[in-house]
Amino acid sequence: MGFSANHKKLNWRSYSYGYAASIIATTLGQPTFLMYMHLLDAEGVPAANASALSGTTVGLFCAGGCIGVLVSSWALDKFGRKPTMYALTALYILGGILVTAAQNIAMFIVARTIHGFAAVSFIATTSMYISELSQAETRGFFVGMTGVAIACGYTTASLMGLAFSYTTNPSVQWRTPLGICLVPAAGLLVALYLAPESPRFLLTKGRTEEAWKIVSKLHYDPTSENQEYVKEEFFQMKTQLEFDRTLDSSWIHLFRKPSYRRRTLMACLVTFLGQTTAVLVAAAYGPSLYAALGFNVKQSLILQCGWIAGSIPASLTGAIMCDRFGRKPFIMTGFVGCIVSLSLLAAMQAVYAPSGTNKVGLGWAVAALYMIVIFYCLGVESCGAPFYTEIFPTHIRAKGVCFCVFVNSLANLLYLEAAPTALQNIGWKFLLVFIVVLSLGSVLYWLWIPETRSVPLEELAAIFGDADEVKLYSSELTVDSNGEVAREEHHETEKSKQVPDVVMRESI
Repeated sequence: MGFSANHKKLNWRSYSYGYAASIIATTLGQPTFLMYMHLLDAEGVPAANASALSGTTVGLFCAGGCIGVLVSSWALDKFGRKPTMYALTALYILGGILVTAAQNIAMFIVARTIHGFAAVSFIATTSMYISELSQAETRGFFVGMTGVAIACGYTTASLMGLAFSYTTNPSVQWRTPLGICLVPAAGLLVALYLAPESPRFLLTKGRTEEAWKIVSKLHYDPTSENQEYVKEEFFQMKTQLEFDRTLDSSWIHLFRKPSYRRRTLMACLVTFLGQTTAVLVAAAYGPSLYAALGFNVKQSLILQCGWIAGSIPASLTGAIMCDRFGRKPFIMTGFVGCIVSLSLLAAMQAVYAPSGTNKVGLGWAVAALYMIVIFYCLGVESCGAPFYTEIFPTHIRAKGVCFCVFVNSLANLLYLEAAPTALQNIGWKFLLVFIVVLSLGSVLYWLWIPETRSVPLEELAAIFGDADEVKLYSSELTVDSNGEVAREEHHETEKSKQVPDVVMRESI
């Protein structure tokens, strides 16, 4: 099916986010960068405000993302999925250029804010876009693959940071890894040109024939003569979205209507707890954590590469299994695994980090850091996005998804801004915050949030108490020998040719 190719192209956006978010870890681990930005003097003594500025450098990337996703929510509904992604890609390239060319810490912080505006918005726009193009049975896999792409971005950033640390040119050591983000970003512009608009967005604008052409091409089944699945899927999609167009899609309605508010809180719980695993703290400040455990700069960068490499197979495993076993078991496994890993890391750091001489203890601390990213990617990274992108109805999905990513970025901003100062002053005790909050939140998650796998987007409202908003169930549909869609109601069949005339005029 054509969708697989488009999915691979658009996941370069997720890759670009992963690279931009992770490259700061190796950048802050490079003494040449710290000295150039006057965060470190020639004798290796940190400046008085070094920790605060490091936190600001990382935190404002997330702050830019908070603003970006809110602006994107408006643009996605106003202009469409593709035009919004074009604009974000152009802004990402601008941010990448400015980050690479930064002449001082102030310019670097501003550039990182612009970069974050676009990069964090990629998470919302890409995952939502893919969910709207996917079939119900494979939606978890395709949206989950955005997590794999992010993990690949993380891994590439770590490898580039390590590779260029061996050069003798101080500027090249940190500028080149930052500038590499421009390579996939430029390719994104080409990928977007080849990608289709979301058919669900087109239907909300009344552009039925365009939407049908996209669905019939993406979900074409060469083994089916009458294309029953495609016609039934489009019939349901069109019927539902004709109704959705009449509903209130305002921000106020998202929070005022109880069932919408419930969905929003559930999605925000997943995204907030995902960052409470401390995975981004470990990604951004990994070299600093390794230094606190007694490793030198080169050893820290090598360990960071090993740490992030485990994210790819873990994310891929979660994405593959997401549609078979469901979102809930994997997300819960990720939460529990991270709680255990954080507890082990806190214990090892408390006992063995001060002396830095016990190799076994330090080894277990490193193992705990590795376990955090593996459990996070297995559950939250690969199965979180499928959940929070699918639970909102189409007419308000952009606002719901973008608000969840806003909460995600807000949590990152909170933790990352506090991390360097907290790690410097209270060390391992900072990890207790993550352990306690994640433990309490995991219990709430398991008791409160339902399973959503393999349910068509147009039917998910019923799970959240909005059965009256579901206009048609896929189980009610059949396609007769003439290629017409038939709907069964109360054991009586009402046949109406709901698919556009183009279905009959063109060979599928």
